[in-house]
Amino acid sequence: MSRPLIPLFLALSSSVAQATDLQLSTQFSTSNRPFLEAAVTDLPTGPGQTRFGVSTHAIRASYRQSLSLPALGAVQGDAELSHPWSGGLRLRGQLGGSVGPVALGIGGEVFNAPLSTEAPLAPWQEEAHDLRPQGWNVNLDARYRLSRFLTAHGHSELGAQANTLAELEWRRAPAADADPDNVLLLRGGVRAGQDVLGLSTGVTYRTGSGLSLSADALLGAQPSLSARLNLPPLGDTELSAYASYEPWRRFSAPLRYGADLSRPLGRGQLGVSLRGGQGLDGQPGFGAALQYSLPLGQQGDDTP
Repeated sequence: MSRPLIPLFLALSSSVAQATDLQLSTQFSTSNRPFLEAAVTDLPTGPGQTRFGVSTHAIRASYRQSLSLPALGAVQGDAELSHPWSGGLRLRGQLGGSVGPVALGIGGEVFNAPLSTEAPLAPWQEEAHDLRPQGWNVNLDARYRLSRFLTAHGHSELGAQANTLAELEWRRAPAADADPDNVLLLRGGVRAGQDVLGLSTGVTYRTGSGLSLSADALLGAQPSLSARLNLPPLGDTELSAYASYEPWRRFSAPLRYGADLSRPLGRGQLGVSLRGGQGLDGQPGFGAALQYSLPLGQQGDDTP
């Protein structure tokens, strides 16, 4: 079904500006057929950028735009529409902005096709995704900086499994002789909603060298734990890993984990990803992805 779109894709990729990338990717998993996609990303479109991709599973188009408001703050928004070849549509978008000490965000989706029909590894991403065959969701997020070292944060999920997280985050004041780029964040609060109630606690540590470690736990009837590690760059190579176990989630994969590697290759950027987890049926799954992004409209380096 995607053959009529190939000439259009080639026409787009041959006439784009320097900032645009050609992105080729493939995914393999134990629970789905192989996935191949070709996409043009960061295509200048009016005041924003567009991404257009065709894969063996779906056709996807997205648009994003940022706007800076003098004396106020910044606003960012994006929207994506996808059509799996097996039928149905998925529409999602988000909008966020900040004014002074306040940052607000809203996002949502409506769909009548399962997420796995669009991208086989998406259910095991770090962020929990709704795996129902059809439905809608809305996310609300708010942050308010109470002081230089204290921030209030609230996040609500409406739709499949309504719940709200409210917490305070404390940033340790750097010692006089410490590296000012080293950051320690401590947070605590409560999460309450459908089939979930507990105390939340978390810590994040970042250094100027690029090391970042975060861990969050939910203490309650169904304890949960999430963690993420970003290693300092090893030359041109970047490595990261994550794992989340959230048994209280009823419509998302309760166990999700993955690792990512990224490094330059030729004139482009190579990415390798591993993904795994547990599905709604309790069965384990695993997969891998390979991605290569090549800048378009740029000449090679002729330096000897």
